[in-house]
Amino acid sequence: MINDGVDGESDGDDGGGLDLVGKIASENFQSLAEGYMTESANLHKEFWMELREEKPDLRKLNYLGSKVNTAMNNAKDYWNRLQKFTVDAQFLKIYGRFLIDIQNERSGEELIRKYFLIAFVTSYLNIFLCINLGRK
Repeated sequence: MINDGVDGESDGDDGGGLDLVGKIASENFQSLAEGYMTESANLHKEFWMELREEKPDLRKLNYLGSKVNTAMNNAKDYWNRLQKFTVDAQFLKIYGRFLIDIQNERSGEELIRKYFLIAFVTSYLNIFLCINLGRK
């Protein structure tokens, strides 16, 4: 489920406590995913800086590569968990850029397309509502 971020509420229809629990879990998973994405980016940078050295330390490269792999897997894991809840449209764009820029995966392009589609539809609906509400 994707939330356009306009109204700040999920689309769930069972109401009450379950929506609140889902919202808290969603925010928690998003925060964790963002943290692991940042960690992964920083570790990638450190890995490539070490690799550029005249005599790179192979143990350090192995250690950093392992940490990069763990951080990327954790980011993907929390992204997958987040899919069970409402995903903020802006986070689609952030995670899509992470996939493209850090992991060199073209699957991020689809997420960015979804983000722009949601942004377009949301803008169109807001304009439509403003026009129709203005006529009453």
